[in-house]
Amino acid sequence: MAVNSLCGGAGATTVVANLSHALELLGCRTLCIDLNPANLLTLQFGVDPLHRGGWAASVVAGERIGDAVWQSDDGRRILPFGQLSREDLTNLDGSDADIVARICRQDIADIDTVILDGPSGLPEHFPASLQRVAEAATNAAVLRIWVIAADPRSYATLHRNLPASGDVQLLNRYRPECMIDSDIATVLRYEFDGGMVPVVLPEDASAPEAAACQRSVISHAPASQLAADFRALGVWCRSQLESR
Repeated sequence: MAVNSLCGGAGATTVVANLSHALELLGCRTLCIDLNPANLLTLQFGVDPLHRGGWAASVVAGERIGDAVWQSDDGRRILPFGQLSREDLTNLDGSDADIVARICRQDIADIDTVILDGPSGLPEHFPASLQRVAEAATNAAVLRIWVIAADPRSYATLHRNLPASGDVQLLNRYRPECMIDSDIATVLRYEFDGGMVPVVLPEDASAPEAAACQRSVISHAPASQLAADFRALGVWCRSQLESR
């Protein structure tokens, strides 16, 4: 699976971190791979903030990528991007465009589902070498989800960069009491019809609170509406993966 956002702040990284836990509860052994050089996915898995390892760092250092996998206390697994200098990031070898496929095939075992946390924003906002890796990985994904917020900026960006056929849009950080959110949600359902994920994720204080505690929402606030919605999203994603 590939989870991306066209606008920073839409919450794709939060979706990846919590979706992985929802799938784990369904018996799907997951691995999250961070394709974002900001390396922020680690913060939601309890990874030591000073930890510098990751798949990109391993590629640059010529080390085995599988050794960079980190497992959280609740069993979720993550392959961080790693912390690189600007020079290393620019020189990251992107010629091996199917590097993610190689990671899954050779370096990581005992995995049912891989969830890619794509770079935030439009492709031109990150180095060309990483563009090749991210595009190849996203194109190879069985299920591609674009996370969008119910705000004018996300809506306008989505229309300027329409996802490919077969991709789906997930509405996140939705505020039902807000008229503009409600209007945009209605328009999206009309314009994209079957291209919208049937689960809508609300704006909920439990998300930043869980991230601050380096836990998933399901662990931190299991009785919250957002936790229930993430579990529903996990069920939907599993059914999609099994049917494609």
